[in-house]
Amino acid sequence: MRQRGALPDAVKLSERKIGFRVGDLSDFLDCREAGREWKDCRGASRT
Repeated sequence: MRQRGALPDAVKLSERKIGFRVGDLSDFLDCREAGREWKDCRGASRT
């Protein structure tokens, strides 16, 4: 999923842990509910 751009960009928290911005996760879930791919609606809610 990450290689095809279907996930938000990860943020490195430590050497072994990664995380995601809360806003990106919220947008990601909204896209999934709408049946759209993340790459298609990435940043659509941002102005």
